[in-house]
Amino acid sequence: GTLYDNTSTKLDAVIGVLGKTSELAKQAAKLRSDIRRGSNPAAPTPPAP
Repeated sequence: GTLYDNTSTKLDAVIGVLGKTSELAKQAAKLRSDIRRGSNPAAPTPPAP
């Protein structure tokens, strides 16, 4: 898969573990959205749960 696909999958897993309403999960979801739009060309490592 692409770098985006791999990063998105990891972020989805982090969001799932944290619960969608947690602050960290919201930040991860925003990060994924930013990557999708291309405003963040470097895909950062998702935070560890």
